[in-house]
Amino acid sequence: MNWKILVAVAVILGTLGLLSLTEQGRQYAIFLGKGVGGLIGSVLKFSPGKTFNFDLTANKEAFYGQEFPLPDSIVSISGYGSEAKIGGKVWNLSSEKFEMEMTGSGDFALTADGKVSLNVDAKTFSFDGKKTTDVKVEVELVPAEFSLTNARKDVVNITSASGTLIKSIGESVVTSTFTKASLQIDEFSGLVELKNQTIKLVGTATDIKGI
Repeated sequence: MNWKILVAVAVILGTLGLLSLTEQGRQYAIFLGKGVGGLIGSVLKFSPGKTFNFDLTANKEAFYGQEFPLPDSIVSISGYGSEAKIGGKVWNLSSEKFEMEMTGSGDFALTADGKVSLNVDAKTFSFDGKKTTDVKVEVELVPAEFSLTNARKDVVNITSASGTLIKSIGESVVTSTFTKASLQIDEFSGLVELKNQTIKLVGTATDIKGI
């Protein structure tokens, strides 16, 4: 936030404090206070189309059905599945939790029942102690944890979401909490992470509606 605006607001607030010492001053202070509130609100308001930083944490169920294109990402995921198709070859997966890590481009989706569908042209790939390069990876699994860097999505719509949103507006930080809310995040770019049964989005957007 511009320091000149901060100084101006501080001066006005100080004036309001002095006016409140008398009854007539209090009435005038109330009138001015409404204007100051509008000023502060306009300073903190986002300009649609302007990119800002945010950090959102919500229950994982709110993201079911979402897809995230991965233009050039690092994918780290652990979970449970029956099989995976790697380089055209089908691999049977054990009943124990396994881990995969890869870099590359493709698509990541959380299905309506909470599974992960992953389709990536991997430049590097690590699985079950084996490493390879330039391989196609296709797998569906029940996730325990995952992390996606450089995920992109024009519009992220989530429903029945409960959690916290932190938005950075210049030098100001605004924190909001929400319960069973419907949110729309425009032009998201950044990190998507599942941990402790919650999903976190950290990155940039041009607008967040619903809060």
